[in-house]
Amino acid sequence: MWDIAAAEKTLMAVMPPGARVHLRTDPKHPSDLIFSVASHHLRARLVRYANLAAAKVAVSAKPRPQVLVMSRTTPAIRDFLSKHSTGWVDQTGSAQISSEHLLISRDAVRALRPGDSPSRWTRSMLGVAEALLMGIPGTVSAVSASTGLAQSSAAAALHALTQMRLLTADDTRGRNAGRRIVERSVLLSAYSEATTTRPHRFTLRVGVLWRDPVTALSKLGESWTKEGTAWAATSALAAAVSAPLGTQISPLEIYLDAASPATMSAVLKRVGLEPLEGGRLWVAPFPSEVTRRLVNVASRLPVVPWPRAYADLQHAGVRGEDAAEHLREVMERESNRWVRTID
Repeated sequence: MWDIAAAEKTLMAVMPPGARVHLRTDPKHPSDLIFSVASHHLRARLVRYANLAAAKVAVSAKPRPQVLVMSRTTPAIRDFLSKHSTGWVDQTGSAQISSEHLLISRDAVRALRPGDSPSRWTRSMLGVAEALLMGIPGTVSAVSASTGLAQSSAAAALHALTQMRLLTADDTRGRNAGRRIVERSVLLSAYSEATTTRPHRFTLRVGVLWRDPVTALSKLGESWTKEGTAWAATSALAAAVSAPLGTQISPLEIYLDAASPATMSAVLKRVGLEPLEGGRLWVAPFPSEVTRRLVNVASRLPVVPWPRAYADLQHAGVRGEDAAEHLREVMERESNRWVRTID
């Protein structure tokens, strides 16, 4: 569990051998640790979710910390913290702390991989979180109707997210009782981080020479749509039509309804695409049936629900994380565009 006790152990693990380090919590700021080395004090702040938005919030909150302690850091997070003269420590052993009296610079022992740490999130919970972030009411009936989950599965997922304090239950009881998101940014961060523990079953890369990927993919995808094969853009392609940033990010990423690599290869070849190691276009099966059901069409391009595009962008390097934050800001301002009507 990533909490203040885990943060304390993570911080102590990167301290120089033989250093006399004293740690204490700050009663006024429960997410902070004050650590002293040779009588010099620094403030370290626990960040519960490993994304750029959470790091920005932690740095801006007063009193200002000198160090952030995170479960993991990304290139975008490290770049941001360096520009704001803030150090970091994470569970991989990566650390960068620089002050007048202390200098620590360590590389990760090894990068964390999906599945390294156990996750309480199930595919049903991920799907329900996507639906709620898209504006679906938090009742069993509404969630079940929008996601296609059985009512028992929808109820179990809502209960689990409530137990994690990401949702709060209404006072009413019975079939019309519902749940509400406690804080949208916290649910989005938790959902995004949980997607990393659910790796794709397989992926293919395809060589393409598109100057205008959105237009090219829209035309090409018409054949898939006509034959009844579900597909959708995610990551940078989804953001390009939902919240344009003016820059292009590689690789281009789509989801395609295919049960195996052989099936996916055949579907690609029917529209003239050939798998190619290192190709620009990254293709994977839909991460869940819920994601497939919640696909929207924007500018003639089927796109995944924006929370999924946000999560996928988080894994696309520094520019991807910047685009993810831009997408989040735009979608929060224009949230009514994404609220789906339940029949």
